[in-house]
Amino acid sequence: MTGSSGGTTTYQRKNMNSLIFETVGQISWSSNIIASAVYFGLEEVSVKDLRKVKNATSQWSILPEFISPLLIHFMLLSSRRFKSGVGAAYKWKISENRTDLYCIDSQDKYIASWSNHERILRVTPRASAMLDRLVVTCFLNVWFKRLGRW
Repeated sequence: MTGSSGGTTTYQRKNMNSLIFETVGQISWSSNIIASAVYFGLEEVSVKDLRKVKNATSQWSILPEFISPLLIHFMLLSSRRFKSGVGAAYKWKISENRTDLYCIDSQDKYIASWSNHERILRVTPRASAMLDRLVVTCFLNVWFKRLGRW
């Protein structure tokens, strides 16, 4: 990714036919650390829509009394949800080692993982059609996590 942190960062993909890198989108920054919008081609998506916190009214918001409020808070904040261009729901979660991330689909099947130690994003072949979205959402989640704003 290239660009300045105070305006727009463009991201590119290598065209395997021409072997030339082509711009496929951009991230708009409202300050040096706050991303406001992402463009996947012409589609504009709010960063808030790419990093949604679990809805408090979802299925396990009513939990047994013995679960502590701190655990409930962690469960609500343990993932960041986003949708692909076709509306399918996905979520990035923090791994047990608390440094890596992984992405699962609505059936809880792994589609991508980020190794913080190796600095490698691995994507399953079945998720290759949404590679741009996975790369950008992973980048944003790593960025915000490093800022202490998971």
